[in-house]
Amino acid sequence: ELSPAPSLATNNNKKLEKDLKKSPKSTEIYDHNDLTKRQKILQTRRSLPVYKFKSQICQLVAKHPVVLIVAETGSGKSTQIPAYIHVSSCLKE
Repeated sequence: ELSPAPSLATNNNKKLEKDLKKSPKSTEIYDHNDLTKRQKILQTRRSLPVYKFKSQICQLVAKHPVVLIVAETGSGKSTQIPAYIHVSSCLKE
């Protein structure tokens, strides 16, 4: 028999949920755990080999219709490069 999953909300999360219900536009509020998680993600992204070529990649994508990028598996080609292009808006619409 399956039982419902236990609630993962702590007192801090319950307070955050109440605050968000009071002010639905305040989606930029994060608790400490979210910030720590974000910091870890940023640190991991910065450790990937493609990170040091971020600006060069965006410049090449903006300048040339086709850019081939060759790098080892796990370097961030398929996850990070599309994010760099999206965030930098280096593609003309």
